[in-house]
Amino acid sequence: MDMNKTKKIDFGGKFDYSTAREITAGVASAHGKRIVTRDGYPARIICWNAKGKRPIVALFDIGETERVARYTKNGMHDERDNVRCNMDLIIIEKGGEK
Repeated sequence: MDMNKTKKIDFGGKFDYSTAREITAGVASAHGKRIVTRDGYPARIICWNAKGKRPIVALFDIGETERVARYTKNGMHDERDNVRCNMDLIIIEKGGEK
């Protein structure tokens, strides 16, 4: 499976802050899960405490390069937290679409 191609992920997917921290830290209980954007780009969180309303900083893989984006603690790209977009972060099972 080529993870660099855009694919439709469940738009209703969830982001859990503590699970995301475990994934990033490599904690065994998070094994088998990964963080992606709603439209399927693999993401890696590089900062959890940036100043402002969006303290999470993540890089997402778009093939030849990575792009940077900031997120709320709920994984939302828009700081209003109730506006969903394809750049929001969600957690899915490795190898799965949801």
